[in-house]
Amino acid sequence: MAEPTTTQTETDLKFCPIDTLASLPRTGLLKRKLALSAYWLAIAVAMVCVLEFASQRILNGKFANSLTIFNSVAPDAESAVLGVKTNFACVWTEPEFAVKVETDRFGFRKPSLEDPGSASIAVFGDSFTFGQGVQGEERYSSRLQELFPSEKVLNLSYPNGVCPLHFEVFFRLHAELKPRLAIVGLYLGNDFYSDPLETKVLAKDEEGPTRIALAKREVYHGVLINRPPEGANAAVRFLMWLRPKSATVRLVLSRVNTSRFRDWVYGTTSVAANSPNPPELDAFRGENIPSTFYETFNSLARLRTQLRKRNPGAELLVLIIPQNFYVCRLPANAHTLLNREELPEMYEQRAGLLAAVHREFSRRGLLFLDPTEELARLEQKGTKTYFENDAHWTPAVHRLIGELLAKRIQDGFP
Repeated sequence: MAEPTTTQTETDLKFCPIDTLASLPRTGLLKRKLALSAYWLAIAVAMVCVLEFASQRILNGKFANSLTIFNSVAPDAESAVLGVKTNFACVWTEPEFAVKVETDRFGFRKPSLEDPGSASIAVFGDSFTFGQGVQGEERYSSRLQELFPSEKVLNLSYPNGVCPLHFEVFFRLHAELKPRLAIVGLYLGNDFYSDPLETKVLAKDEEGPTRIALAKREVYHGVLINRPPEGANAAVRFLMWLRPKSATVRLVLSRVNTSRFRDWVYGTTSVAANSPNPPELDAFRGENIPSTFYETFNSLARLRTQLRKRNPGAELLVLIIPQNFYVCRLPANAHTLLNREELPEMYEQRAGLLAAVHREFSRRGLLFLDPTEELARLEQKGTKTYFENDAHWTPAVHRLIGELLAKRIQDGFP
C-alpha cells in the first residue's frame, strides 16, 4: 500500500511557527482595511475638491453678476460710511433684471453732476432711489431732471443698508451741498428697523451724530455681506473662521443668511441687514413699537434743520416708499413678517405702519408725498409696479414718481 504523499504546502505549514501562522490572516485583513480606507479617503478628497470647485464657480458668478460697487465699509473714515468705487462700471444681474451701473468720480451712480455742489435738488435714498432693477436714466430722479431742465438734480443714494441717519451725517459732512430742496426716499420696510439697528454711531455733538458705521457689515468681492453677530456661539465662530478658507462654507452661509434659518445659525437676537420689520411694527397696533421708528423721524427733523441752516428757505420733502403689500393685494414676495391673512387689511385700509407714518409726519410738521393710491391704481390697470421676487419698483413706477414729484414742486409747499 502506497504511503500518502506530503505536499509542499503541508510541509511548509508543518514547520511554520504557530504565532506566524496566526498573523497571516490579520496582516491580509489590515492591508485590505488600509486599502479600503485609502479608497474612501480619496473619494472624500475628490468630493471636497469638486464641491469647492463648483462652489467657487457659483460664488464667482454670483458676485460677478451682482452689484459690485463697494470698496469697503469704513468705520474709521472721517468722511464716508461706505467706500464706494469711483469711475466704476458693472452689469447688475438678478433673475428679474440686468442693468448697467456706472459711478462717477465721486462714487454716485450716473447720470450725475460734474459739480455736486451746484445741485439745486438733492435726492437721498436707499436701493429704491438708487434704482435697483432699472437703468440709471430710468430712475425717478432722472425723470424729475427731464421735467425740470433748469434745475440741477443730484441723486445721492446708496444701494444697500442705509437710512435717514446716513443721509443726515452725509449732509453734515459735505458743506458744499446747499440745495433749495432735499428729497428723501423713505422705505417703510428696513428704513425703520434693521438699517437703523445695524448702524453704529461713532461720534456725535449737540446737533446729532457726526460719524457712523455699518458695524455689522463687511465687503466681500465688492458686495456688502453680514458679519457674525456679537456674542456668537462657538459653532458660528468656527464657521466664520472656516469661511475664508472654504468656498463651500461661504456658499452655504450666503444661502442661510437670506433664509428663515438665519436665526438658527446666527442667534435669535441678530437682525439680518435689509430684513423685514417685525410684525408689531408693520401692524402698528400701539404695543412694542421699536424705538427705531421714532429715531428715524428724529433724524429727518435734524436733516431739515441742517438744510435750513445752510440755505434759509430750503425745504425737505419725504417721499414715502410703501412696501408692495400696500399696492398689490397679495404680492408674490411680501417684504413683511405679517401673516398673509393680515395683508388684505393693510391693502384695503392703508392701515398699520403707513397710517402711523402719516400721523407722525403731521405731528412733526414734516412735508411728505405718499404715492400709494396712485401706485395701486397703476397696478389695477395691469401695469407691474414691483418686481415679483425682488420687490423693488419697476421702470413704470419710477416714471410716475418723477411726475408726481414734479407736480408737487410746481404746486408749491403748504
